[in-house]
Amino acid sequence: MTDTQSIENSEEQATQTKWQHFKSEWGGFIVLLFCLFCFRSVIADWNAVPTGSMKPTIYEGDRIWVNKLSYGLRIPFTNIRVKDLGEPSRGEIVVFPEPRSGKRYIKRVIGVPGDRVEIRENKVFLNGESLSYRKFSDEEYKSFDNIPASTVTSRKTQDFLKIEETVDGKAHAVQLYYVDRYFDPVTVPDGMIFVMGDNRDESQDSRYIGLIDSKTLIGKATRVVWSHDYDDYYLLRKERFFKPIDELSKVD
Repeated sequence: MTDTQSIENSEEQATQTKWQHFKSEWGGFIVLLFCLFCFRSVIADWNAVPTGSMKPTIYEGDRIWVNKLSYGLRIPFTNIRVKDLGEPSRGEIVVFPEPRSGKRYIKRVIGVPGDRVEIRENKVFLNGESLSYRKFSDEEYKSFDNIPASTVTSRKTQDFLKIEETVDGKAHAVQLYYVDRYFDPVTVPDGMIFVMGDNRDESQDSRYIGLIDSKTLIGKATRVVWSHDYDDYYLLRKERFFKPIDELSKVD
């Protein structure tokens, strides 16, 4: 064996030894990271909420748990759906990419295929019938005292009217500015949904961005995992930790 061959064999053995050392030290961690990313890509994820479009139910600074298997199974790290697992229902809160920008939006499903959606004087009409609305009592109104101020405008929580809206038997609070809003009737076609934010005057939803293709839905938002206050030194809102969104939608 020549000196050159001996040097090459030594370098190859050194390389193999380094690779074996790397695998023994980091292999398990890399596999764990890969499994974690696959989990977040396919099964469930937690998303930040940057705006107040879903107040008074969801605040800026909430981290939302999203069940990605609610509506379909996707190939990891892609938006390719390989199997449908369900369809969104009225009243559910869904996460989806905004059709133009691709940014993740979170909104409430108001209309499903076949529904005729219309808004008159801030009231939603489905198939010609108004959703059920109820004014909160003075005692119930106190639960809204700690809602963060708007990050879009200078409006405070007191500047909005809060009322209870019920769709398909599911009650949730919405907030409105004191201006009557209208939206011409639209019929939701197959494969599409009509979504709205609970914060009706500060939400870019189907009234502005159009209907949403249900095949693009990332998943269903089910609970707040944790929350911190952007306006108060990012302090934690411990009372919101692990709260189901259905509970946050109700007013005691």
